[in-house]
Amino acid sequence: MSENGRVLACAVGLTPQIVTEMLWVLALRDGWMPHRVALFTTTAGARAARKTLIDPEMGAIAALARTYRRPDLACLAERVEIEVMAAPDGTPLDDLATDEAVRAAGDAALRFVRRLIESSTELHLSIAGGRKSMSALLAIAMTLYARPKDRMSHVTVGPTGLARPERFFPSLLDDSDLQMAVIPFPRLRPVQPLDETEVTLAAAVAAAQRRIDPPHCRIRLCRGELTIGEETLRPPPVLLAFAAALADDAAGPNAGLPRVGLSRGRIARLHARISGARSQCWPDPLDPERVQEWASRLNKLVVACQAWPTARSFVERSGPWSQARYRLGATCDLTD
Repeated sequence: MSENGRVLACAVGLTPQIVTEMLWVLALRDGWMPHRVALFTTTAGARAARKTLIDPEMGAIAALARTYRRPDLACLAERVEIEVMAAPDGTPLDDLATDEAVRAAGDAALRFVRRLIESSTELHLSIAGGRKSMSALLAIAMTLYARPKDRMSHVTVGPTGLARPERFFPSLLDDSDLQMAVIPFPRLRPVQPLDETEVTLAAAVAAAQRRIDPPHCRIRLCRGELTIGEETLRPPPVLLAFAAALADDAAGPNAGLPRVGLSRGRIARLHARISGARSQCWPDPLDPERVQEWASRLNKLVVACQAWPTARSFVERSGPWSQARYRLGATCDLTD
């Protein structure tokens, strides 16, 4: 299905009640009406869903619509897509009992979530149904690709509902014991390469991690080089000297270099090793605005480097301006 709009996605096992329970909570209680429903399941779960949910006359979705006089809900019975997890060779997965099956299910979960996000305006994923590993894999895929408006939730049923597995939704006379918890999660979409179509879950996680974790850095004073991962930069000597002072500070107690009261000597001696110039017209201590400018220029230089994660600063500031201190946001070796 390629229709845009709101999508309710559910992990479904042998208890497809999760779908009508979510529809009751979202559409009837909260007023969030999906345009279609997508199920992520096993072969057995698909059989159970087809048997109990989507028949336009006898299915639970149609029964929910009749009970609450919501013909718009009845239309959803014809807008349910069922995706069965499959191995790379296309073999459907009946269970996730092996590492190989879990890896295949993770890749399928990633494709499932990406496809729904690309073909919807808003996605609401319920992880209450299915095996725990299915829900965990879908949740990881959501952290990688979800947009700010996409949501993830878990719905719980009280003891009376659990005792009646034939119940697919609360009746008009019931005091509902359905509760939905919206689950907060980090959204790593800004650091994820979205143009890669054939990607595994493990590769997508690794790609996002590389863009979050700072690469290893090295300063070679005599060469005037700052290496970020595999990329080598040649900053102006004063900026490299400031970076070297930060790296030198990190090797000690790492209190950070102060914005106010920074000794000229801490920068000047490193500047001399880089450029050979031993005299600088800098006040002692250094002017706070000058130190702030160095930090800002160094950040702009490094953040423009492709190897550096855009979500982090190379020079990190802590504390209010009058007591601010600067530290490096990465491990940095300092050599001659």
